[in-house]
Amino acid sequence: MVLQPLKITEANDDAANHEDEQRRAYIRRAFGRLLRVMGAFGVTSSTGGTQQSKCSEICRTVRLIAAVCLVMLFLAQFTHLFLRAIATVGTATALKLHFFSRSQTTLTTALGLIILSRRSRKLPSVLSSIASACTWSSDLEFRPLRRFITCSMAYLACIYCVIFPVSLLMKVLKVRGLNESFLGWTIPAGVVSFGMMMIETTSIAFRSAHLMTLIVTCLTLGMQFAHLTRSMKTFRQGWSINKSASEYASGMNDLLYRHYRLSKLVHQFDAIFSASLFLFMASDLIVVTSLISYFISGHRLEAKMGHYVTGTDLDHGMFMNGAVGGVLLILTRVIVTAYLSYRAESCIPELHMILEDPDIHLDLEKHIHRSLHRLRDAPVTLTGWGLVSMNRSFVLSLLGVLSTYLVVVVQMSANAGQGLRMACHCNLTSFGNTSAAVF
Repeated sequence: MVLQPLKITEANDDAANHEDEQRRAYIRRAFGRLLRVMGAFGVTSSTGGTQQSKCSEICRTVRLIAAVCLVMLFLAQFTHLFLRAIATVGTATALKLHFFSRSQTTLTTALGLIILSRRSRKLPSVLSSIASACTWSSDLEFRPLRRFITCSMAYLACIYCVIFPVSLLMKVLKVRGLNESFLGWTIPAGVVSFGMMMIETTSIAFRSAHLMTLIVTCLTLGMQFAHLTRSMKTFRQGWSINKSASEYASGMNDLLYRHYRLSKLVHQFDAIFSASLFLFMASDLIVVTSLISYFISGHRLEAKMGHYVTGTDLDHGMFMNGAVGGVLLILTRVIVTAYLSYRAESCIPELHMILEDPDIHLDLEKHIHRSLHRLRDAPVTLTGWGLVSMNRSFVLSLLGVLSTYLVVVVQMSANAGQGLRMACHCNLTSFGNTSAAVF
């Protein structure tokens, strides 16, 4: 009769462990799919033995070189179309803004791809360790993350299965029977448009997989830090009821060690992702500021860039989507990284409350002070190439920069319009005075 409750408890623990293992396996599969997408561009997507690593290293290098060459070919053709377009017009402000924002996006994608591929040797093992370190109190806590992962996979599938085929069909039908200049050679416009659209679509897929890997990692680790803080709070509140001082110190030390392990995983992930994160953040910021200038000025493209960029309402709508998408990308990156930083530091008030206890165990007090010093000297947050910390203050700083730039551009546009109206008024006045003198 005494063993029956123990058997029930053991069965419940086994069931909970089995469910946790299923959730970890789900996260590993999600990371594996994202790694396979990025692996097509030269990023390390799996671990293996020595012989397998040599073969995969050669294949990975070949894929990286091919991807970079295609991007450079796209930039060369895009520059060729731009130079041909500005040769026929006197003023090309809007055309230059569009060319600059679009070309630097492609170029930073290539740079980020090269840097990430060089740093990605440990990425599969780090992501696997992140998935293995996860524990979940219930399926309700895991459900939002699972829904986001499902939507992310559906988005990647939508890029290749819906958006790219439809866009390609529309472009091919529009330029059917026309020719285009490809670096000075005349070939069918459909071939040029297909190649350029394919390169742009694949670069979007890579950056999407990069962003989704960042979001899934930040949400997963942020939820684990939040779960750890709740465990500390529950453990502290229940100590005086059914725990001795040694058991309390031992249990709290285990929680502190788990926090240290999670913090170490954050720093390992940051060492791999920080450089590419900084490049893509700067690239999106340039896109947003350039397109803000384009829309505030009220200009359309002064000339067509071949049959690829024609300056029609469809292109204008694409520019608008690019501006909105750039803002959303920037906000998404800073919000998820700030969420991770906030959750990692949420245990600090709990640790201070534990230190206020006069009966605290000396060993526990020493470990808490060590953890607080670690959080102060090495904050648990992602960085942009080690230059900026992606925390809550960075979100406000970035919003302040964008707001300031928007105000300045609006003011300059208003002053330019007012100056034009004053010049027109002066010309009309002088014309009236001249006419009166003549007559």
